[in-house]
Amino acid sequence: MARCESWNVKGLNNVVKRRKILFFIKAKKCHIVFIQEPHLSLLCVNSKSRGVATLIDRRLQMFLMLCEIQGKKFILANVYAPNVDDPSFFGQLEKKLMDLGNYPIIAAGDFNEVMDMTLDRSANQSHPVLSHIKWLWKKIANFF
Repeated sequence: MARCESWNVKGLNNVVKRRKILFFIKAKKCHIVFIQEPHLSLLCVNSKSRGVATLIDRRLQMFLMLCEIQGKKFILANVYAPNVDDPSFFGQLEKKLMDLGNYPIIAAGDFNEVMDMTLDRSANQSHPVLSHIKWLWKKIANFF
């Protein structure tokens, strides 16, 4: 079970405050942290702007969320796939995505798959091209 926390931090630009918060998150062994009012200067044009951020433990291999953005429902998927051939992982991913419903998918992460052998720097290695996730790329491509 993932341990979740929610925290209104009222700003993360101060390096000392940011370190204290990250230390607290690590000490609490949080897997997912929902942050309100991060006020990060890279994210905010207006220093009074609000906002949210979500931190996800890198040990979680997938984070899937059905959300609504400006009145439209989407599935957000952040994936870190095993770097060894594991068809069951992609089968689980597909099942979990399908269980969330037939919504457009916004997917990001490291799928440890090769999209294009001609563009991959280590193309001399044997990698199956999208062997396990062709269905996901088709679904994403159909959305756009």
